[in-house]
Amino acid sequence: MEFITYKTLSSQLKNWKKMVCRHGKYPQVPPKVEYSLTHKAETLLPVLEELCEWRAKNQNR
Repeated sequence: MEFITYKTLSSQLKNWKKMVCRHGKYPQVPPKVEYSLTHKAETLLPVLEELCEWRAKNQNR
């Protein structure tokens, strides 16, 4: 599994504004921000689950 930095994640999530909701900052250091999927993005979940199942079945072939 590959990991990305918080800076990269934040940058990518900003590009997905229509798909991801950003929920306020909390008064702490480092700053804490939470994200959730928009209703539109949630409609993609069945498709993404199918892709994950396909990958699991085909990753060793």
